[in-house]
Amino acid sequence: MKQYFSYFKWMFIVLGVLAVITGVVAAANALTADNTYVRGNKEAPEQRVYDYADVLTSAEEKDLEELIAKRESQIGCDIVLVTIDESLYDIYGITDDTDANWEWSITEYAETFYLDNNYGFDETGTEGDGALLLHNWHPVEKGLHVAHGGKVWDHYSDSMIADLLDVIYDKAKDDPYEAYKYYVENMYREMSGKASAINLNPFILFIIAVIVAAIFIATHIKPKEGSKTTTSSTYVENGSVKFNAQRDELINKYVTKRVIQTSSGGGGSSGGRSSGGSRMGGGSRRG
Repeated sequence: MKQYFSYFKWMFIVLGVLAVITGVVAAANALTADNTYVRGNKEAPEQRVYDYADVLTSAEEKDLEELIAKRESQIGCDIVLVTIDESLYDIYGITDDTDANWEWSITEYAETFYLDNNYGFDETGTEGDGALLLHNWHPVEKGLHVAHGGKVWDHYSDSMIADLLDVIYDKAKDDPYEAYKYYVENMYREMSGKASAINLNPFILFIIAVIVAAIFIATHIKPKEGSKTTTSSTYVENGSVKFNAQRDELINKYVTKRVIQTSSGGGGSSGGRSSGGSRMGGGSRRG
């Protein structure tokens, strides 16, 4: 019996590790399961998608509304989308086209839209949990702004906002619907914790692990039978013992050193928290 367990010890060890991993994954998934939040704010309108720039089809607007409704109940945050195609300079009486004026105008419009419509999942105002993406398609003032309040503001860092705006900007060039869907799903992943959670089906993981374990076991406990290289007469020659002398000599020794060059630097983005007189958190990207 002792020999039996010794022979199959690798199989027992691997299967034990698989059981532990499967249990950890199942526990992680259970801890990060979606909650169902009850909305506390009754003052905001039900509409979440305002496609004034007319870049979406009716079907796409409906799909986004349904997706947002689902995600809002899972994270307890409002998710609003507004597209426009107009000059904010004209609205606010701005005559100089500078980056500072552009950022102020798009920030002002986004925050005013959010606050005037009383958005915020739990309460209205800057402390209400939620976010609004404004996309201006105007040829001169084209760009994006994300305004957010409450726990969304607490969660998103400057770099996270910048990365989000960069992805939306790139995707919107080819498919606005996919860009805005990414915005909704990014909010869901971040605010639900799904961005860092282990989101795998434990059963699928176990099956994959068993296959890997089977391959490992098959290659490591396979009986090994070596071929005979000596016989009773190998070292006997003409009735006497023969020894083959062997000697290893170190001829040369080479040591190679490699210096790995490092560099710093990189590109930037116009994303980040709004500055100046902003009433909410957020960031902008022009282009």
